[in-house]
Amino acid sequence: MLKFIALSAAHSFGGALLLLDRYFLSIPALKRLGEGHLSGESRMHIVTKAKMNAVAYERPVRKSGRGRPPKKGKMLKLADLFHTRATEFKPVNVTIYGKEETVSCLCLDLLWGQGLYQELRFVLVKQGDRCSILVSTDLSLEATEIITLYGYRFKIECTFREMKQVIGAFGYRFWSRSMPKLKRYLRKGEPHPMEQVKNETDRSRIRQTLKAIEGFVMCSVIATGLIQLIALKFSDGRPRCSFDIFARLPKRLSRKRRLRFICAIRFFGCLPKTNHFP
Repeated sequence: MLKFIALSAAHSFGGALLLLDRYFLSIPALKRLGEGHLSGESRMHIVTKAKMNAVAYERPVRKSGRGRPPKKGKMLKLADLFHTRATEFKPVNVTIYGKEETVSCLCLDLLWGQGLYQELRFVLVKQGDRCSILVSTDLSLEATEIITLYGYRFKIECTFREMKQVIGAFGYRFWSRSMPKLKRYLRKGEPHPMEQVKNETDRSRIRQTLKAIEGFVMCSVIATGLIQLIALKFSDGRPRCSFDIFARLPKRLSRKRRLRFICAIRFFGCLPKTNHFP
């Protein structure tokens, strides 16, 4: 689903920028991005975070004489740069989580990935005692832009939390006997279990199951947006509802969670009044 959304955005707007966690800083992900760029299928870039034990390489220095030219230069442990190049960090003002903050950063273009050696933009950030290493495949982005963009992930994580805990967006129960047992890890060269399904009836049932799951999540996303709009609409008071349900709900619940209960009660209360249900 993530791939489909990213490709749709890239085709619609001429490009897409994905804000991902450090799990997606991998060689397969970078190879897939490169293949999309070469084929003209899409123009996507990612902004993510690297692990503190990550290593990168300087650009190779071409030596005179015979032999294969080197693919990489000197190896650098990125965590050590916070100490060895501490004098090169520059203070900048950036917007992080909606607030103006002053951080120190060092921007470097280095090669990354064993055997891949793709040039990435690394931004080493120091905020008090905390150190972070941000990465972007887009070499045209400034260090302050990368820091600000990655700060938006906090809003994304909050949205996922609301979808999971308040709306129940990932509580779907759609399944099919035609769907094979999936494996968490596949051996190298081992085909995916879904590719081994050859019966057209089973494949059709699997497609219908996936379509139901995606439809459920899509409706949950719409419900999340509506709940947020209602919460903003009545941010200075409380909505009118029969039997004063809003006041009876526990105060420890967030406004969005209480509105979710109210909407559920009001929705099912209106069903007998319509002509669309027997």
